[in-house]
Amino acid sequence: MTDEIIRSERLSEQYYRYTLENGLTVLVYPMPQKKGVYALLGTKFGSTTREFMLGDRQVNVPAGIAHFLEHKLFENEGEDAFDLFARTGASANAYTSFDKTCYLFSASINVEQSLRTLIRFVTSPHFTEQTIAKEQGIIGQEIKMYDDSAEWALSTMSLQGLYKLHPVRDDIAGTVESIAQITPEMLYDCYNAFYRPQNMVLSIAGSVEPQRVLEICREEYAHVAAPDEPVKRILPKETQEIADAFLERRMQVFAPQFCLAYKEKPFEAGARTVQDLGCRLILELIAGETSDLYRRLYDQGLLNDTFDASALDDDDYLCVAFSGESEDPDRAAREIEQEIERAKREGFDPERFEEARRALYGSLICGLDSVENTATKMLYAAFKNATLYDIIDASEKINQAEVEAQLRSMFRTDRKTMAVVRPSDGGQE
Repeated sequence: MTDEIIRSERLSEQYYRYTLENGLTVLVYPMPQKKGVYALLGTKFGSTTREFMLGDRQVNVPAGIAHFLEHKLFENEGEDAFDLFARTGASANAYTSFDKTCYLFSASINVEQSLRTLIRFVTSPHFTEQTIAKEQGIIGQEIKMYDDSAEWALSTMSLQGLYKLHPVRDDIAGTVESIAQITPEMLYDCYNAFYRPQNMVLSIAGSVEPQRVLEICREEYAHVAAPDEPVKRILPKETQEIADAFLERRMQVFAPQFCLAYKEKPFEAGARTVQDLGCRLILELIAGETSDLYRRLYDQGLLNDTFDASALDDDDYLCVAFSGESEDPDRAAREIEQEIERAKREGFDPERFEEARRALYGSLICGLDSVENTATKMLYAAFKNATLYDIIDASEKINQAEVEAQLRSMFRTDRKTMAVVRPSDGGQE
């Protein structure tokens, strides 16, 4: 086992990183002044992993299997994890994204018992044909609910417009047809490949004692070995070309909604933290609530408070999007594009840049006051081979010249797609 103290001289704070003998990473951020505790157990396995080598065997799985596996792990042989957490006074949940799956709880009492419950469920898979058939019906209903969400439709449409082959274009939950293909053998293959300790991180923040957390992890993981069978993800050869420049759908919505999205080159491994922060600043300066663009379009009635600018990224993809309601989506999109081109030509006002950088730095510092934010960001940073303090330090040092250089390499007009949802004429599309 190895252990390390992660220190921030700037903040005079620290947290602990342990690596168990089987490869599990354990992150503990003691916050004795807090009453509550927040813990996540995560694996770097999300919806975009659909094909992989497990040893010398190639495995192909249908869309939605990572999300399906998340559901099944919280139900083992007649026991339901939520019921057990409720008995300890904890609130529990789980979620699957494109690149990870996380199981979590928050509690202010019986923390040790809740931590044991979390680990036991995630390390005790039990899949049968009968329980899978039951879950297929439950998740099928969940998928149909997503079908009625305009926001979900816009997100899916924009990704399908940007990507031709990458699984990020597929819904995280899959489709009713794709999850119908799932078998116990597929679930066990995915579990054995990606729920191995060396691919997982346990992150916990709050009123906890690091050594006691470590003891519990070692006890509960004593029966879990580090498999020797190698695993390698297989991804299709996605190019920078987009699949479709425009997509439109009619749904039961009050006002038109749009998403203007751009396909970008993934962040570079050695500069990922800085480029991620640069991207956040670019979006804030171009389209944040204090930007000239936002105020102007809001005053003209082209945007409202649903407007958002965001980025989605992992090791092998990056896209940025501007989305919201607008009575004139085409005009709103043109205004956004013109503002992007203006910023590329003229750069950012130095005073506004410094205000945005300081606001970002301040938000990262303030986030350390929350046990939920601290535990979550520790885990996310670990999955990107960084520490929580790396991100904070980079946000203070990042400079305008490098952010503007990054901007000039982004938002290519031949790598954009426009997705629009318009009100239907009285019925569903």
